[in-house]
Amino acid sequence: MKKSLILTVLFSLTLFPGFGQQGDSLIQVTEKLYMISGLGGNATFLVTQEGVLLVDAGTVKKDGRAIEKHIRSVTDRPVKYLVYTHYHYDHANGACGLSDDPVIISHRYQAQNLKAFGKGFLSMYRDENLQPRAKNLKEKADSLKKIGDPGWEEVREKYDKVSELLADVEETSIVFPDIRFSQNMELTLGSDTVNLIYAGATHTKGNILVEFRNQNTLVTGDFFFNHCMPYIDYKAGSDTRNWVVQLKKFAGKKYRHVIPGHGNLAETKDLEKQLNYLTDLREAVKKGITENKSVESLKDKIKMQEYHDYGFQHMLPGEIEAVYKELKRK
Repeated sequence: MKKSLILTVLFSLTLFPGFGQQGDSLIQVTEKLYMISGLGGNATFLVTQEGVLLVDAGTVKKDGRAIEKHIRSVTDRPVKYLVYTHYHYDHANGACGLSDDPVIISHRYQAQNLKAFGKGFLSMYRDENLQPRAKNLKEKADSLKKIGDPGWEEVREKYDKVSELLADVEETSIVFPDIRFSQNMELTLGSDTVNLIYAGATHTKGNILVEFRNQNTLVTGDFFFNHCMPYIDYKAGSDTRNWVVQLKKFAGKKYRHVIPGHGNLAETKDLEKQLNYLTDLREAVKKGITENKSVESLKDKIKMQEYHDYGFQHMLPGEIEAVYKELKRK
């Protein structure tokens, strides 16, 4: 995927993390389980007698602080564990804003991806996206103001928002996991059992799912984008063939709630929609390869019209390229 496209995807995930929602919000899922949307990818926390288990931590340091504030609105018990579902900065980088110093847990491949790509993503987001955008918006606002165009105020507001994001990135640092597991892992907090499930390479090589057994709830990270086109991270080892297999497996389970990486609270049956989407996308790209089409021509040809109402439509060219590379590789 070209660098400019990566930047567009990541910037959009940061600005519109909870597709269809405005600002951050706290949603009570069960008596003890809560979902926080609007601070990067969705975050989840479980309140127990022994403390809080948090899954994912937002995009920047300020998000970690905001997540902690939401937790404090429910309980004064400390955050004992933080689980990373995967390395992407809209799920992991807010960890530096947590004051409780939790034990951080991830899959070992996630830790490898964080080490290999984490700082690069953060720098790229700052240097090649936010800084140029801020410069261009400021120049445009100054120019409009100079000629008396009232539109300069709207442009200036956009500049202020980008400048705020830039300041947030400047004070954000990557926090690496303390515990790294290879297959599955089980945690017990009070009367609750939490399963950390590694289903193989899907969205990335190292993402996991978190099963809150007593709450009958599955937290997917970016294994599942609810009613949004999913980001396929080829460079970090994505595998859409296995992704389809695993979506089918988990769609056959009977969870009461599914908390996606992006989008609204869902049910198990909603996993089938992404299963169908990835299956259709793979078939369209596979057909193009058998017809000796180039990846660029497929980006122009494949429209996925059946999913026209999905969020993150701009991701489609990158998805096509990722699947194309995967199928050609195999």
